[in-house]
Amino acid sequence: MLNSSDAQPYPIENEFIEYKEVFNEKCKKEIAAFLNGNQIAYIYLGVSDSTRKVVRIFTEQEKHAIEEQIGRWISSSIYYPSPVGLVHVRSNQELFCIEVTPGKFMPYFLDGKVYVKFNEIKNIFQREGLSFRSKALGFFNSDEKFTNTAFLMSDQSDFSVKVAIFDGVTVDQFKDRREFVGCLPKQVDEILTYIDLNNPLSAHISGQATRKEQRSYPSVAVREAIINAIVHRSYFSQAPIQIEIFDNRLTIMSPGPLPGGMKLKAVLAGQTLPRNPQVVKIMNRLKYIANCKCKLASAGEDSWRKGFSEFQLKKAKQYEPCE
Repeated sequence: MLNSSDAQPYPIENEFIEYKEVFNEKCKKEIAAFLNGNQIAYIYLGVSDSTRKVVRIFTEQEKHAIEEQIGRWISSSIYYPSPVGLVHVRSNQELFCIEVTPGKFMPYFLDGKVYVKFNEIKNIFQREGLSFRSKALGFFNSDEKFTNTAFLMSDQSDFSVKVAIFDGVTVDQFKDRREFVGCLPKQVDEILTYIDLNNPLSAHISGQATRKEQRSYPSVAVREAIINAIVHRSYFSQAPIQIEIFDNRLTIMSPGPLPGGMKLKAVLAGQTLPRNPQVVKIMNRLKYIANCKCKLASAGEDSWRKGFSEFQLKKAKQYEPCE
């Protein structure tokens, strides 16, 4: 939780921080979106979303009025399921804010609609110097409703990737494990950073003036394989992508069969069929992938050349959708 003594400008808006100069009806939607989030989030009132600085101090009377209004919203039927106990007004803080805890009974509706946020994907577009235009990215259908692609690119996306680091060559004991959720490009960034920290670097000293350093697993091949897993996975299943790192191998298991009834032999021969073309379009726009081809074969060949002792493609496991 931020406070007035923290350095300004405050951090940019993300999946758990929102700034509002004034309190108004739009705060209803922010609360609804955070109820469907992944962690406790805060709506800071009196803070400019452009400068990220405090621009207004609320009086005690104003704080009390806002607290009463939010209480009426939460106790009414506009939210379903009821978010009572999940939304708190922190009026005793100098930096006035609304605290929202994600509920256990997602999705939470506001007036029959589910709201999501796009701070993460907007920040990535801004980082790349690109304009974020939700309609051009396929976020809306012909009825002006959000598409599945929009949900995958939202802060609330709950399709996860689980990464486990094991001690040795078996699953008997693990060193660490993480689960990554949120918009797909952010997942890629965070997963690659995490794996890089757990990809040992070795050095070979020969007669040359400088030593030769090499990662245990080729970074280029790991990057390509992980991006392919996320971009081309089946999103009809809630089962997570599972990445396991052992002392002698790295495995990636993606839910769902090959797309369109393709055979493994055809994939290895270079035949392509993107399962999620709109996701491919966005990832290509953000330069995560070079084109629409699924490069399973090239990833395998590259890994072989760079020192993998074995690279074997197996048929994807069949997962049942989670209830």
